[in-house]
Formats: sequence, C-alpha cells, structure tokens
Amino acid sequence: MSISHPAIREAKFATLSPEETFNEGKKFASRLNGGEVIALVGELGAGKTVFTKGLCEGLNVKNPVISPTFTIVNEYDADLKIYHFDAYRLSGSEEAAAIGIEDYMKGDAVCIIEWADKVKEVIPEEATWIYLYHNKDSGTGRLLKIVLFGDR
Repeated sequence: MSISHPAIREAKFATLSPEETFNEGKKFASRLNGGEVIALVGELGAGKTVFTKGLCEGLNVKNPVISPTFTIVNEYDADLKIYHFDAYRLSGSEEAAAIGIEDYMKGDAVCIIEWADKVKEVIPEEATWIYLYHNKDSGTGRLLKIVLFGDR
C-alpha cells in the first residue's frame, strides 16, 4: 500500500473489557455513511470481531455477526449494506483480487476487512485502519489505534 498523503486524523484509546471494545465499535458506526472501508489489524484474539460486532449492532444488523473465516465474506443488510471480510486464510492481495474484493469496495456498502494487513495492496488509500492490541495492563482490555486517511 502506498499512501501519498499523511493521515488526516489518528486516535488512540484503551478499553478494559470485550464489552467496552464492542461499545467502541458501536460508537464508531455512528460516523459511517456508506462507502467506507474499515481495515482491521491485530493478532489472533485482539478484538477485531468483537469491534466488528459492535459496529454492526450500531448499524442495526439483526442477524448474528460471525467472523467469515471459512466463507471469506459475510453480507449483512441493515441501515447500510455491510460486507464483512476475513482475510486470514487468503494467501495475499493477489488472491483477494482474484475473488473480487475490490468490486465490493466500489459501492455504497461499508466494507469491514479483518486481517487487512494480509491484503494491504488491495485496500483503498482512503480506508480507515484500526489496529487492535492486547492491553497488558488489563487482561481483557484492548488498545485501539484508529488512523483515518482521505476525505471520508
């Protein structure tokens, strides 16, 4: 991924529990209008799916939200259409492009991509990157860093 402009905004904060991580996702959803790409990065168990579940609840998804590890993408209808990808099992950006991931990102849907760092070459320059880390000071908490690029 080549970023030709600096991040417009960056925010860092900590959560103390999975519930707080979920709630941060829910709050983040209120900022979405459609057409956004949310790139989630973090090691296994860092809270990517928990954050996504909160985001989806904030957009009024009624179906259960599960990580699409084996199906690659789940589609949800809510206030906005949502495509939820899991790139964990993909071999890289070439495989992501071969399955048409870029086509999903061209419309008005919100695209959420877990393990986005594995397919970073296909992520649009103006995507929002959210990095989740285990919070060593809180066994169940997480540290989140949100980096906004572009005009969205």
